Parts: sequence; C-alpha cells; structure tokens
Amino acid sequence: MHRQKPLQISAFTDVFHEMESDDQLTLKVLRMKAITLLALVTMTRPSVLAPKGKQFNVRSQSFDPVIMSRDDVHFEDDGTMTVKFWSIKNDTNRQGFKVNVPPSNDTKCDQVQCLKTYIDRANQFTSDSYRPLFMALRPPFKAISADTVGNILEEAIAVSQS
Repeated sequence: MHRQKPLQISAFTDVFHEMESDDQLTLKVLRMKAITLLALVTMTRPSVLAPKGKQFNVRSQSFDPVIMSRDDVHFEDDGTMTVKFWSIKNDTNRQGFKVNVPPSNDTKCDQVQCLKTYIDRANQFTSDSYRPLFMALRPPFKAISADTVGNILEEAIAVSQS
C-alpha cells in the first residue's frame, strides 16, 4: 500500500470556480457540489450525511429510518445556516446536534447558497411527509445511502484531480 498526500481543498475550489453558477448546473452536479461543500465545511463523513439509524415511532409502533431531512436545515436571517445532524456515533443521547455554518465570501464556493439552491430545485421531488435532504435523482426519489454519498464524494475527488 502506498500512502498518498492529503488532497488539498484548493483542488475542489478550483473545480467549483470553473463551474457555471449554481442555478445553471444540472441537479446531479449541484447535488455533488452541495454534498462536497457540506462534507468539507462540517468535516463529516458519508454516514453522517446519510445516517443508517432507526428510531421508534410510537404512533405506528414500528422503527422508522432516520434520514437527514430538509427540515434539519434552517437558513437564518443573518445569512448562516443551521444544520442538525442525527445518528452520530458520539451522540449518546440520540438528541442530534446542531452546527451553524456561515456563508462564504467566495460566491462560487458558498456552501449556504449552494445548499439552498439545491433544496429549492429538488423540492419538487419531495412531499410534505417525506423530505430527504439528499435523494436519488430518479423515481421514487428516496433518500440516498451513505454508500451513495461516498460515491458522490469519490466522483468529486476524481473531478478535482483531473
């Protein structure tokens, strides 16, 4: 096994600077950019962005999957966003925890605006009762798995190294 140098963040920012504005990107590319920026800014792994946990639903007396929902992201009046993460292995009380993310001065790499644009454009594929944050781009538009998030991040790495 050969150890590689860490990938520089500038490799991603260079790619994002070459892209069109967020509202001009395809939904697939916009999702990749939003996932990559959120993972980098919050220093999370794929399993945090697509948790595999379950929670007991008292009403239905069944276990429901824990998904990262659009309702877990709040855009604040001061331009920041607050993201609530669930099913983190260090969250022993399973209450979730919130991270406040400031906007970037670099408009091409602004994680807040990018995620907001992604949510606005993908909102048409969700319902009032099922609102995954990151979802498949084909019907039935279910929440993506941690493996899929990992694949999307690998794609972003490949694009940044080309």
